[in-house]
Amino acid sequence: MENLWGILVRDIYAQGRTFANAEDLKEVIARRELWRVVAESLNIARLGRKRFIGNDDERTPHVDLLYGANGWVEHVDDRGIRFVYDASKRVFNNKKVPEMQRISEWDCHGETVVDMYAGLGYYSLRFLICCGAKQVVSIDWSDDMCEALRRTAEANNVQDRMLVIEGDSRRVTPCLVADRVFLGLVPSCRAHWLTACKALKQEGGMLHIHEVLDVTSRQIPRKMETAKPLPKLQSVEEEGSAKENKPGLAKSSSNPLGKANGITEKTPTKRKLSRSQSIVEEMESRVFPAPKILKDFEEGTWKSLAQPYKDFALDCARHCTRFLNNIHFSDTMYCVTIVNLTNNEGAVASDVFSIIVARS
Repeated sequence: MENLWGILVRDIYAQGRTFANAEDLKEVIARRELWRVVAESLNIARLGRKRFIGNDDERTPHVDLLYGANGWVEHVDDRGIRFVYDASKRVFNNKKVPEMQRISEWDCHGETVVDMYAGLGYYSLRFLICCGAKQVVSIDWSDDMCEALRRTAEANNVQDRMLVIEGDSRRVTPCLVADRVFLGLVPSCRAHWLTACKALKQEGGMLHIHEVLDVTSRQIPRKMETAKPLPKLQSVEEEGSAKENKPGLAKSSSNPLGKANGITEKTPTKRKLSRSQSIVEEMESRVFPAPKILKDFEEGTWKSLAQPYKDFALDCARHCTRFLNNIHFSDTMYCVTIVNLTNNEGAVASDVFSIIVARS
């Protein structure tokens, strides 16, 4: 810093220049592009002043760009992956590094992975570069994030294997394409479980689900929602008007002229929606397979887990079982197996867990 300030002083007071007051000095500093001098002395292209990082969902950085045409920077992680992003709009989240390192050990060769909350590509790039995934579908609803994802993909030469989709993942996630779906949203991604199940291929796959659990308070497992009573079906006439299908209320029309001519008038036929009703009743009355626990996992880590963790894992598995069997309505039942549960408490200041469920 002494060298930097020395450069500034020599530039401002060059040729014995003096100033009568502070206002004159400020004017010269502004006119002589102080931050350009700083940037050139440090041999950098951009210079910013970081004030604070917002405590919102997107951790918005409050950065003033002092010198440079834009705020695009590059961050290289421990695996040599290059992340490109606009530092004036987004910040690299170092709290995700432990989970990134854990993912790097997975084998995803030949798989299509859907990253439902891609962000800057923390996990998407690991799937592509470290895990050998065939293709990654990276979804984010921020246009800034999507632009960063595209630039990051090009910087790592994987743009032909990464599909970037902008929008709400509940609306834009493609169906029946994924061997593996990653839901890295905390504190909870419960509202997106159904979307994740729809994204899996028909033969099934893996779901990686993150959740923040409070184990200090006693939690009551959420019960499965009971089916609501079916509304009374309507009978539909051929002309398209609907009437309640109540016995004794149907009116018979008379046509004296037709009877006199020997013509028998046909009673209007009514199309009942009993087929739809039977399908709904059959779906609601089915008994789904109970969740399974991988044998090695059950005999090992599962025994030492606190009850709230087990309750959440089983609740998640039951919901996914119901979702999968209702999405793919057939005689063959889908069964969900809990194969792992990892505590990432050391990574953040709360209890974060990755629940992995698989169809067996």
